[in-house]
Amino acid sequence: MSLYETVLKQPSLKILTGCNWEYGRGPGSYDEFFVVPVMITNHGARAGAVLAMELTASNDQQSKPFIARFTVENLEDKRRQLFAPLAVSGHDSTTASIVFTQHHLTPPPLVGGDGSFRVWLKLTTALDTSYGMIDRMLAPSPPEARFEIRLTEFDIAAVLSGTNASLDACSTTLQGGP
Repeated sequence: MSLYETVLKQPSLKILTGCNWEYGRGPGSYDEFFVVPVMITNHGARAGAVLAMELTASNDQQSKPFIARFTVENLEDKRRQLFAPLAVSGHDSTTASIVFTQHHLTPPPLVGGDGSFRVWLKLTTALDTSYGMIDRMLAPSPPEARFEIRLTEFDIAAVLSGTNASLDACSTTLQGGP
């Protein structure tokens, strides 16, 4: 059992998010984005890699897919780096503020006022199969998490002028796993 827990165990990635998400729009009124503080933990013995992240947000009328495009260090200076695969060592974690943009621009905007939104966050990971059939048999399912986030105050003029709206992801979290 000790050998399994310390050497053989596949990466077991879990997604956690911070409470304060940001919503904004780019130069076009339909160019929406979310900034989400994400922590990925690995409860496995071997390192894991997150190749891509997808966020699907929906309200009562529509659903839109967003993909991880950038990471930001802090929101004030607006410096962005292209999203690169995230490595998570065994029994470790990594954090990043991820900017999710629409996969394809589609009108109308998802956020048009105060309210609750359902969000599904899914990771695409790399699977190490260096131990052959053992790895394929014990392969974990891709990590995902579902949330309900609440926007309590929405000012369209402020959003269009470049001020992001804040969303609360902690008081209404639905579930943190598949």
